[in-house]
Parts: sequence; C-alpha cells; structure tokens
Amino acid sequence: MTEIIFSYNRLSHRVLNFMIIVGQFISLILVWLFLYFLGITNYETAPAFFQENPDIAVWIIFLSIPFFMLSTAFIIFKFWSRKEDKACIRLWKEYAILYYRGEEIMINKGEISTEQLTSRKKAIFYDTYILKIQKRKIIFDKCI
Repeated sequence: MTEIIFSYNRLSHRVLNFMIIVGQFISLILVWLFLYFLGITNYETAPAFFQENPDIAVWIIFLSIPFFMLSTAFIIFKFWSRKEDKACIRLWKEYAILYYRGEEIMINKGEISTEQLTSRKKAIFYDTYILKIQKRKIIFDKCI
C-alpha cells in the first residue's frame, strides 16, 4: 500500500474569480472615497495645497490605485489560503481509496481518468486538475 497526502482548496475556482472581481471593484470605490476625502475629485473645490501643487495630486491619484488594488488582492489571497484542506489517496494493486471532503471514494483499476486544464482553459493564479471517477467529476484546485 502506498499513501499520498496532498492539499487542496475547499473553495471552488469560481469563488476565487468572483472574489477577485468584487475585490477590485471595492478597491476602485475605496480609491474614489480616498480621493474624495482629500478633496482631489474636483479642481475648483480642491484644497489650496493641491491647486498649487497639481503634480503631487496626480502622484497621489496614480499611486493610490495600485495600493488599494494590491491591498484587496492581499486580503483575498489570505482568505483563499486559509481554506486549504488535506486529502489522501491510498493505492493498492487493484484499487485505490480517495479520502476527500470527509468521503471515502473507491476507485477500481482502470476506472479513473485525469486531466490538467491547459493554459487556454485555466486561470493564471492556480492549477486545476479534473478527476473523472464513476460518473463523477472531482475538481482539484492547487493551492496558491
């Protein structure tokens, strides 16, 4: 018997994509609120300091965008990495048992097919593997 222990993410890859889109939208709202709080959103109502030094206002605008986007991406990364879980597959000569999400899945020899999504179908941030077992499809997302 051989035992292979691996980690996977409990969340779906669609959840990560949704979190990234929502996080970037929230970061753009935070940028606008930050600039509104500083008074840079309108030149006529901007503080005198920014009217006298418009180059500083431009630097603040263009540096706040990546700052807030990277901040939300870091929060998403931390949330995604906390959802990692362990799984195990035990291999014998004629069959294997997959322990995944609290289930025992029996796999007979020759009844499994695996596929790794190609670069055209997969996301940039993680690798996705598909196991097809007994009319069942299990998707593993490699942890970031």
